[in-house]
Amino acid sequence: GCIFAEMANGRPLVAGTSESDQLDRIFRLLGTPTIADYPGIIELPEFSPELPKYPPPRHGIAGLVPTLDASGVDLLSRMLQYDPARRVTAQKALEHPFFFDLTGRR
Repeated sequence: GCIFAEMANGRPLVAGTSESDQLDRIFRLLGTPTIADYPGIIELPEFSPELPKYPPPRHGIAGLVPTLDASGVDLLSRMLQYDPARRVTAQKALEHPFFFDLTGRR
């Protein structure tokens, strides 16, 4: 998802300088994940209930990738799911309507 956004924007979506800085920047950009967003987050070794709480983008992710149309934004939102179980697979991403113009498939 981040690479897709980088290709659309021509620059990195998130450019952290360390692992903790990268995570902080992701949370600031996309919102801090909640247990509802990602139930497995509490099982991660570095999880802390004291993580800074940032809200998701007020107008969704469309503002983060102004060059993408609605179909591209939909695909990106499916790619950027925190919960791997909810994230689009590579195969399903390739079947997304965003790529129909490129492949001629429906």
